[in-house]
Amino acid sequence: MYDLPELRAAHERLWARIAEALRDANFHHAPSTLTWDEPPESTWRAPDLLFGQTCGYPLMTELRDSVRVVGAPVYRAEGAVGATYRSIIIVPNLESASSIAGLRGAVAAINQRGSHSGENALRHLVAPHASNGHYFAEVVETGSHLASVELVARGRADVAAIDSVTLTLLAKLYPDLVARVRRLTMTESVPSLPFITAADESTATILRGALNVALADPELADVRETLLLESVEPVTHADYEPIVAMEADAGARGYPEIR
Repeated sequence: MYDLPELRAAHERLWARIAEALRDANFHHAPSTLTWDEPPESTWRAPDLLFGQTCGYPLMTELRDSVRVVGAPVYRAEGAVGATYRSIIIVPNLESASSIAGLRGAVAAINQRGSHSGENALRHLVAPHASNGHYFAEVVETGSHLASVELVARGRADVAAIDSVTLTLLAKLYPDLVARVRRLTMTESVPSLPFITAADESTATILRGALNVALADPELADVRETLLLESVEPVTHADYEPIVAMEADAGARGYPEIR
């Protein structure tokens, strides 16, 4: 899910070590390289998905009956504690608002509909301040968190909710860009983006073990540093219930759609 071009080599090295650990565990069906040329939404639904990562929102709303959760990663990132993360609300540096309540009538940028970090968490944060189901003057769907940051940095949007792991990565990779936005606040903490599989529970257990082996390998210290990855923790679908609870709470407040 954190597929920035600058990170692909690190992802490939991590996967190569996971595949090696799978072979050591007598699992010989792992591909040697990652698949990059298919949309994530397609791979999540593939019946032969061995290993992937998804957002917690589609996990709970679309994928609950079709994938197993392998684990939740622990990231060394702003707003992340243990296997959790937050969305960071950003505004242009010159924006004078001191809280989300000061952004009524603003232009909001979201990465995409159905994203917890970019849409669902922001909707939940805004819901108490909405009036007649509206709060923003306009909501622009950008296609990615990076594009949302760029829009806010240029002053073409007034606010965006950015995955805290993504923003930490962008601050390392594009410091001049991130320096042009200001952190206003953060949303509630939820479990980090889960690793998933369409395979059976025994394969999920093998995958979890291989992932732990790879993340403990001292030869991949630079990879872990690049990807901000520290470890992985066991989780279940139930741990992601707060995400759909946030959606339900916004709906109960008369704000079922971000607008």
